[in-house]
Amino acid sequence: MTDIDLLVDGERVDLIDTIRLLQRDPYPGGHRYRLILSGRALTVYNRFEAQNSVSERPLDPAAIFFAIESIAAGMSGEGQIPPRFILNTVDEVIRDGDQVSVQGVCSLPIH
Repeated sequence: MTDIDLLVDGERVDLIDTIRLLQRDPYPGGHRYRLILSGRALTVYNRFEAQNSVSERPLDPAAIFFAIESIAAGMSGEGQIPPRFILNTVDEVIRDGDQVSVQGVCSLPIH
């Protein structure tokens, strides 16, 4: 596993092959993603979380997407190709030792 491991419906996808668009009611939806952050990507996420969390509450979905955007912005090729998927929601965040897993609904782009 690398620092960033993204699965959409069980298939590996590069984070730069997605865009992040937070939606309360994802349209068209229909797909599930799981983004696992470790290593340097987790360091970026943790730094963002430390700056934006209130007491022991987890980050809200908008803040989590902003943290993911910050991670993606540092990746070579980000924004240069049409996206394969749109990450829409944050349904669950699981912190497990030296990694964080973010899960939610994603969509195919509508052309």
